[in-house]
Amino acid sequence: MSDDYNESGNKWLRLAGGVSIVGIIMLTIIMIFTEIFTGDNLILAVRNMGILSVIVATIMYIIKTMMKVALSSFHLSRDAKEREQLSYFYLALSKEKLVSESERELVLSALFSRSDTGLLKGDSSPELPSVTKSFDFSKNNK
Repeated sequence: MSDDYNESGNKWLRLAGGVSIVGIIMLTIIMIFTEIFTGDNLILAVRNMGILSVIVATIMYIIKTMMKVALSSFHLSRDAKEREQLSYFYLALSKEKLVSESERELVLSALFSRSDTGLLKGDSSPELPSVTKSFDFSKNNK
């Protein structure tokens, strides 16, 4: 999953770069070949500036959205890698019978909880309902 999310993030990053380049070229062509800022008619110049402002704002919004999706994919990639490492660590401990029942619930809740994508404000991953006990780090389970 980590590699898939990383590939997806790179795809969105390349797409955002392409949209940026196309937007710059399009705006340059508009500025060079049209008389947006020149002319004697003030009302026409103001209207043209409004149209140009809408075009620039739209391009910037599209690029911002693509960058947000790319960063979300990179975040999910890192989260998948961390879950993979946690799984190996848990399996190694459970093979040696070093994991108690409360620790098992804690690890499983971390492994199977939702991932925060970063796309929604206030998006938080809820704990599993069965894990309500606090974990005591002072215990030494050998």
